[in-house]
Amino acid sequence: MKNSILEVRSLTKKYGGKLVLNQLDWCVNQGEIVALLGRNGAGKTTLLESILQLNNVNSGDITIFNQPWEKLPAEKRQKITFVAQDTRGFDWMSVKTYLGYLGGFYSGWDQAYALALCSRWDLSLKQTISSLSGGQRQVLRIIQAISTRPELMLFDEPVAHLDPNIRHAVLSELSTHCANYKSTIIFSSHIVSDLERMSSRVALLQNGKIRFEHSMTSLKNGIGNIKLSLKNAAHGTEAISISGITTPIMEGKTIYGKVLRPLDRSVFERWKQLGVEVDIHPMSLEDWYLAITQSEQSYA
Repeated sequence: MKNSILEVRSLTKKYGGKLVLNQLDWCVNQGEIVALLGRNGAGKTTLLESILQLNNVNSGDITIFNQPWEKLPAEKRQKITFVAQDTRGFDWMSVKTYLGYLGGFYSGWDQAYALALCSRWDLSLKQTISSLSGGQRQVLRIIQAISTRPELMLFDEPVAHLDPNIRHAVLSELSTHCANYKSTIIFSSHIVSDLERMSSRVALLQNGKIRFEHSMTSLKNGIGNIKLSLKNAAHGTEAISISGITTPIMEGKTIYGKVLRPLDRSVFERWKQLGVEVDIHPMSLEDWYLAITQSEQSYA
């Protein structure tokens, strides 16, 4: 049985007259690595900040560890970390001083682990934060976050400035930490290929709601570019339901299109019974994301 670590109910947030989050419902379970996808301006940052009470929502309920934030004990709050895309502050401190200072606020702080990560990722302990590049700052924030040994980690575009090698190393470390400590990660990034490698679930934020959510395995096994050959179909094209196919194109007795939501197996059985030949070519998460955000269809 899955254990819910985060529940969002009817969350609504407006900026001025613009509705950013619209009666949003969402549930995240312990141990999941969730890829939070959505276009720029979709509300991903607003959602993550709302979860942590960093902005005032208009309405809705949020519970973490089965409790609202105001009732969450200090020891549980220490098990939550958030890394934003661009974080400033403490510029006068050295890397070592910064880690020691912030680590003092967390009972589960692992100083030896933090220093080991700095060494592994070529981050000098003597450098001041002001002298670090944008990528090095991101690495430092991630080290600080993961070294608290958290149970829930929220990341908002935290690896945007990292080169591919260090980005791969960071994401691998996060995945290992999640597996070893049964931690939960919600990860927002526009580098979709990274999310495909590390995530166990996908959630698409669209029009103020989580419009699509599925396990990565089910999604990858159920989507793709599809070709239906009707040349041997017993009942003709009028009996073929293609409601689950996006942008279908008919060329002679062949239908081409995209499957963007995993189809029920009964659909394939029906096609088989009608003598339809089905050929599906796999689709990457990035191709799926581009197709589904460009589609005019509404995914509930």
